[in-house]
Amino acid sequence: TGSLRAANQRRVMALLQSEAASAQVSQAEIARTTGLAPATVSNIVRDLVGAGLVETTVGSGRRGTVVRISR
Repeated sequence: TGSLRAANQRRVMALLQSEAASAQVSQAEIARTTGLAPATVSNIVRDLVGAGLVETTVGSGRRGTVVRISR
């Protein structure tokens, strides 16, 4: 539902804002911390990138995709 999706997006953004000191969090870390499924986090990150709220960088090796708030 739309309200659940919006709530999950807020959870991801809140995590990214709280992790601002470290500047970057992997999608896997977001999933572990929020309890959301990795596929859900991937979809949310894609939506947030499309809205210009976050940026992603593909990590090397097992690091995975790194997410940070857009500047």
